[in-house]
Amino acid sequence: MLVYGGATKIKGYVFEAPKLPEIRGASALLDWVGEQQVHQIWHKAFPKGDPSKPHPYVIYASGGSFLAFTPCSEAQELATQVERTYTEHTLTANSVAIAACFDLLELRYGRLFHDKATDSFYWVEDFIHDCQDANKWAELEQYYYLHKDSGFAANDKSETALKWRFFNRKTFGELVTVLATMFHRRRDERASHGEPHYLPHYELMPWDVKCHSSDVRSAVIEARVGDDRRQLSEASARKLAVGRTVKGVDIGDLEKTLKPWRVPPDLETWETRWHEFLDNHPQSNYARHLDNAAIKPASDIADIAAASLPSRYIGLIYADGNNIGRLMATLTTPQRYYEVSHVLSEVTREAIFTALAEHLTPANKIHLFEILAIGGDDLFIIVPGDKAFDIALTIALHFERELTVRLGSLIQRKITENSQEKLVRYHGNDPVAQAIRTCSPAVGLSAGVLIAQENTPSSSCAIW
Repeated sequence: MLVYGGATKIKGYVFEAPKLPEIRGASALLDWVGEQQVHQIWHKAFPKGDPSKPHPYVIYASGGSFLAFTPCSEAQELATQVERTYTEHTLTANSVAIAACFDLLELRYGRLFHDKATDSFYWVEDFIHDCQDANKWAELEQYYYLHKDSGFAANDKSETALKWRFFNRKTFGELVTVLATMFHRRRDERASHGEPHYLPHYELMPWDVKCHSSDVRSAVIEARVGDDRRQLSEASARKLAVGRTVKGVDIGDLEKTLKPWRVPPDLETWETRWHEFLDNHPQSNYARHLDNAAIKPASDIADIAAASLPSRYIGLIYADGNNIGRLMATLTTPQRYYEVSHVLSEVTREAIFTALAEHLTPANKIHLFEILAIGGDDLFIIVPGDKAFDIALTIALHFERELTVRLGSLIQRKITENSQEKLVRYHGNDPVAQAIRTCSPAVGLSAGVLIAQENTPSSSCAIW
């Protein structure tokens, strides 16, 4: 049995309020539930080793989603617990978790379809026969798709080509495709694949005081935050408390007013991981400019914008890997799925840290960037406006180059060579760009960069 799920409509939850502390807190809280709490649910159900470490039944839990093994008898209960945990801690974030039971043979050969009439399974011989039927070919061609590096033409119906199509699809990755389809149906239909799916809803009455942050829920908490007194909904107050905690800032009265809920004590921050990266890369440009004084995170966007030339400009970088779902659907075993998921997360993090360390230096004892999200193969960061394009390019270069190298030993097909003409991806005189300008990467990265004044990002900006 496999359980699959995670948060949905993430951007609506994280960017509900435009204030940086709450964006930061919402992202950190989602990461904590989606990673650490999923492992804790499995540790409670199946005690295995050290509970502070990842549970061996969990194939991966990162980037807002997870995939895990469980006995059939426990699967639906665990899926329900995951959805319940998201709601208990975030109150308003949407989530979906589904469970499906598979035969052990299917973990190796994908979904097996049993023909009761002949008491046999649909297999490669049946597939080759059906491909000769023009009415069936269109659907079969789409489902048993070819990769660009397969070496076969799209209309090739030779026995060798058809066998390649079939066996490339009939792997563990096909089960993940089935789970993803169930996931989307439950997200959209709410009553399918498990218990009824209840979404959090807080009604705003005409006489209620609006939350100062969300502006869509009733304010139920009045607390001191810094020098201000704020009226907040509980969901916004939790985001703010987490956002200030991960930055090491006093949360004021929020700790008292939010009881019995409290900020998770084991939150992992990007600042901690950033300092670990610098310790391991002491020769980086950023590390060489550190002194013995304590460097603090930026307190707000103005701190980051002040470092730009011209000043008061920020750069927002959003990037996402291309066709990751199709790549994962071709992985042959759970072990491969775990390894590739781990590599994707690790390389994404390394790409961001490498770019920041190369192009930025601390100023006024402040880290001049903000990491809003790093999840699997996607990222969202804020940097000084004049450094945004250089940082985005370095992230893309490092991401594509490292993944091509590291996935080459994990994916069975050959990805460093291509029978098609290679793509010209990067231009300019940069030596790193020239070295891989004609590379066809294992996974491409699409990135968007937005340059905006720090005080009016919604109305005075340039999109490139």
